[in-house]
Amino acid sequence: MKNGTKSVLVLTSICLITTLLVALTNHFTAPVIEKNKADAANQSLVQVLTGAKEFDKLEKPADAPESVQDIYMETSGLGFAATVSVTSSYSKSPMLYTVGVSNEGVITGIVITNYGETKDFGKDTYPQTYVGMDSALNGAELVSGVTYSSAAFRQGIEDVFAVLIKMDLIKAGEKSEEQKIKELIDTVLPGANNQNGDAVLETLELDVGDWCRSVFEASNGAGYILVSTDGQTVYTVNPFGKVRAYDIDGNDITDTASHINDAAGAVSNLSKEKEASDTKALKKLAGENAVFTRKEITTVSTVTNAFVIDNEGERLYGFVCRPIGYNNGVMTVYGVLDEDGKIKEIKISEIILYSQYYDDYELDEEAYTEGLKGKDGSTLSEEDTLISGATISGNAVNKALKDMLGAYEDITKGGNGN
Repeated sequence: MKNGTKSVLVLTSICLITTLLVALTNHFTAPVIEKNKADAANQSLVQVLTGAKEFDKLEKPADAPESVQDIYMETSGLGFAATVSVTSSYSKSPMLYTVGVSNEGVITGIVITNYGETKDFGKDTYPQTYVGMDSALNGAELVSGVTYSSAAFRQGIEDVFAVLIKMDLIKAGEKSEEQKIKELIDTVLPGANNQNGDAVLETLELDVGDWCRSVFEASNGAGYILVSTDGQTVYTVNPFGKVRAYDIDGNDITDTASHINDAAGAVSNLSKEKEASDTKALKKLAGENAVFTRKEITTVSTVTNAFVIDNEGERLYGFVCRPIGYNNGVMTVYGVLDEDGKIKEIKISEIILYSQYYDDYELDEEAYTEGLKGKDGSTLSEEDTLISGATISGNAVNKALKDMLGAYEDITKGGNGN
């Protein structure tokens, strides 16, 4: 008995000593690691501006993006430098880099000082493709297969330019017409966006007429884009045939645009293709005897079908959402809400896309969906949809459910719920 007690005491002592040594090691090494990162960042300042020797640290605007750590001005007037910290969905630690910008608003150099991404987007080559660009970033591309990391990097560059322009240190670069159109599409067709904020579209070969130069369909069916021949007007058509028009600067000109009816007619035969299959899938949730009436949604979102359901006297609402998930794959979320707008039944098709790319996600799908039932627009949170190790999929589900709950408000508050 005494020997057993002695062994326990010895093991306990070893554990305590080991814990103490680890704590002491962290206590002394953590500041050294942070200092090394700081020294690397300071040394990088002179590397991104040729001929630079000294810098003065400037005060950032109070509302500057968190990604922009510090802004510096080279004392002899060569330009500016900014230190940046960004993360992506796969970062083990923040990506840190320094950007140099001339007085003319052109990138003079970029140096990465810490790279914790799981995949390498070409940290010694990719950043250099930005050198010589102004704030328009005309020609800046993401890296195929490493889109989330390269998108986070690009966003950091955009944030630096935004801060420098706001501080009136440089002038904004002029964006091309195609850039303006792309950015406008990303804004006005949010249901088609991936988590980088880029609309995932497919080109449609349609003979629309001389007024239209190109037609795009969202890969998830969230809507259509038609661009006028002169490139000055962008029309959106949601899956329910609702059309909005915007000028190249993003102003809503629906009331005065010339081809509203033409835009609606061009894709009218495409928007109802999934109605039968969606109704069949929702019947499994609402009841085989349920009667469905398709309803129109005025907004643009991941909602591709919406129904008022009469299930033997019980009023329900059915929705189909198709958010963009991992690697631009399309997920499908089927939901039935009760009369009060609470989630009654939910089914998520292919909740984890490309699971081979996830190393350690944890998910009990049945428990996950059960935990969503009873949630409404005021109670649903990101924690409810979070999937450990599969953040992108969890975010896609959250977006779809928020759109679904918003569509319920659109139908009921808009007087279309009968």
